[in-house]
Amino acid sequence: MEQSGAYLELRNISKSFRDGRGNRVEAVHDLSLQVQRGEFVTIIGPSGCGKTTTLRMVSGIEDPDSGEILLEGKRLTGVSPQERNMPMVFQSYALFPHMPVFDNIAYGLRMRGMSSDAIAHDVALASQMVDLVGVEHRYPGELSGGQQQRVALARALVLKPRIILFDEPLSNLDPRLRTQTRRAIRRVQELLGITIIYVTHDQSEALSLSDNIVIMDHGKIAQSGSPETVYNSPASPFVSDFIGNANFFDGEVSKTGAKTLEVHAAGHTFSVPIERCDSGLEAGSAVRLAVKPELVSISREKSPFAVTVDVASFVGPITEYKLQFEVDSSDSPRIITAIESNVEGFTTVYHAGEQVYMHLKDDQIRAYRA
Repeated sequence: MEQSGAYLELRNISKSFRDGRGNRVEAVHDLSLQVQRGEFVTIIGPSGCGKTTTLRMVSGIEDPDSGEILLEGKRLTGVSPQERNMPMVFQSYALFPHMPVFDNIAYGLRMRGMSSDAIAHDVALASQMVDLVGVEHRYPGELSGGQQQRVALARALVLKPRIILFDEPLSNLDPRLRTQTRRAIRRVQELLGITIIYVTHDQSEALSLSDNIVIMDHGKIAQSGSPETVYNSPASPFVSDFIGNANFFDGEVSKTGAKTLEVHAAGHTFSVPIERCDSGLEAGSAVRLAVKPELVSISREKSPFAVTVDVASFVGPITEYKLQFEVDSSDSPRIITAIESNVEGFTTVYHAGEQVYMHLKDDQIRAYRA
C-alpha cells in the first residue's frame, strides 16, 4: 500500500443514509483528507454538509459505505471506537450528573482497570491542565457551562488519546465562556502536541483555533488550507461567502490585459488584478465579483456608488451597516454589508435613512467564473 506520510488519512470515503421517506441521501461523497500528527484541523460548513458524519466515521461510531480510514498507515476497518482511543467531546458535555468531577474524569481509566494511585495521579494532572483544581468534589450541576465543558475535555485528555474529536463543543456557551474555553483547548493541544479534529459552524472559532481548515459543502470538500489562505484566497463564491460573508456583484469581462481584467458590474468598470481572478476568463465571460464587508468603506465623499443606510448596528469596536444600493432604477435595491472600524476619537456612525457613498478598491475584489 502506498504510504502518504499522514498520521490520519481518509481515502475516498462516502456515507449515505435513508431519509424519512426511505430515499437514500448521500451525506459524504468521495472525501479524501490527510491530517498530520499534532495538527489542529477544523471541519466547518453549513448544517447538513456532512461534517459531523465525517467525524463519526473517524471515531468508529459510523462505518463508511466505501473508502477507507487509516491511522499511521493501518486501516481502521473493524476497529471499535474503544480500541481507536479517539474520545469525542460533545456539545452536550455528556457528563454523569450523579458523579462528582473526579469520578467523571476518572471513568474511562476505571473502565481500563487502572490502579487507584495511577487514576489519582492522572486525574490530578488533567485537572491542572484545564484549570479544574479545587472543584473535583463538586457535581456537574454545581458548575458553570464552561467548567462542565472543561470536565469533558479533561475526561478525554486523561485517556492519553491518539486524537481528540470535538463535535461543536462550545455551541451552548455564552460568548465570553466560549472564548475562554477555546483558549484552554488550544493551550492544552499545543502543550501536549495532541492531534485534534474539531467540527464547528462558527467561522471565527475555526479561524482562531486551527492549523488547517476544511470547508465542506454538500458532502464534499470545497477548500482546505490555513486560516489565512481560506480567508484571503477563497477558491469559490461559496467559500468567500461562508468564511467572509462576501458581497456579490454579477458582471461580465469587457477587456483582458496582462495584469488586470476589466469587468463591468454594478454600472461600473473595475480593473481586477489577474491573480484575484479565476483562470481562463476572457472578454465576454460572465463573472461574479466578491468583496468582503470590511473592505467596503462608506463616507460622504462622492463616488460612483450612492447608497442609503438601511440598518446601522454599533457593536463597540465596529459598526456593521446594511446599505441599499440601486444598480438600475428598474430593479429592487440590493443590500450590501459594510463593516467600519471604530477608532476612538475618529468614529463616525451613519444612521438609517442617511445617503452616503460606497467606496470599493479594485485590488480588493475577487472575480469568479459565474
